[in-house]
Amino acid sequence: MEGLIGFTKPITDIRKDLLAFPWDSEKELVVLRASHLRQILRRFLDGNLKAEDVEEWADAIEARDDIGFEIDLLKDFIFEFANAALNGLLDRNRASEILEKIS
Repeated sequence: MEGLIGFTKPITDIRKDLLAFPWDSEKELVVLRASHLRQILRRFLDGNLKAEDVEEWADAIEARDDIGFEIDLLKDFIFEFANAALNGLLDRNRASEILEKIS
């Protein structure tokens, strides 16, 4: 689960690892913190992640009951990133704007 929130390996490997955890959980196994999101956005701005990578990462997080959020605003950003068809793909301006909000 830590590999997911930290995006420490390819998303295909992370999705395989997640199969070990049930979808419906009574408790949070990990908490997504602002520091995790800042790290992902910095990697995106540095060119180490593509917008599609961030979308897949957020999609893997969005529907899970076993991931908590340090602040509610993070849940909103995960929804935004995971739903690029509704919100558009993440771009450099939006990433910088979000970084300012959560710094």
